[in-house]
Amino acid sequence: MDSEKDIKKVDATPTPEPKAIIKKGEKYKAVALEDIPIDERQNYVMLMRFGEQPIYVPRYGKGGIYKVSDLAAVGTSNKSISKRMSRFLRWYMSPKVETIEELDERIIAFFNECQELGDSPTYEKFCLALGVTTSKMKEWCRGLSTSEAWQNRVKLAVLLISGVEGERAAEGEILANVYMFRAKNFYGMSDKVELSIASQNKLGDTEDEDALVKRLLESTTVIDTAKNAEGVHVMKEQLC
Repeated sequence: MDSEKDIKKVDATPTPEPKAIIKKGEKYKAVALEDIPIDERQNYVMLMRFGEQPIYVPRYGKGGIYKVSDLAAVGTSNKSISKRMSRFLRWYMSPKVETIEELDERIIAFFNECQELGDSPTYEKFCLALGVTTSKMKEWCRGLSTSEAWQNRVKLAVLLISGVEGERAAEGEILANVYMFRAKNFYGMSDKVELSIASQNKLGDTEDEDALVKRLLESTTVIDTAKNAEGVHVMKEQLC
């Protein structure tokens, strides 16, 4: 029988819960990294605030980050975010349209649903509805690897989306800077005019002077003129 000295004492004292850093107005429980046991750190999410040291918030449970509305965008409720997510998920993993008939049906279904639900027809959501990436949509709009009819349909649909967002920006529903960014990246707009000037008659830089003069004379039409009775220069043929 083992003696009392050979029996290892087991510390039955539970691990103390990390000290919570609760700030006024916050509903979640944030803790410092050093207060979290190493084997429990995967259950916390790091939260960064400008000018402050990072803190850690539980993922789930009472005071968890996924149960708190404070961390949502300013003026946005959890209910609103859930509604937006459900509308995006409505089109997520949609099969890619393969025929012009499928394209027409999907475009009509997309815009009809946005109208019925009062949902914003965004460029990203439209890409999801057609089952393609934003890069593929840009290729379609440029007419790459697709027919002219296909290109025209998607360009008109994107134009409609751009128009809706443009009106919302004009009415203050979307920040002007946000719309400008989207217009440049998604709708092909630009706030500058680029001119491309090309010479139709390249003189080249390898010819000597005599050859260059000869080529210029050969490509130049000489018009022989003379003064008429009124003293105006006209072609000689017109004096006859």
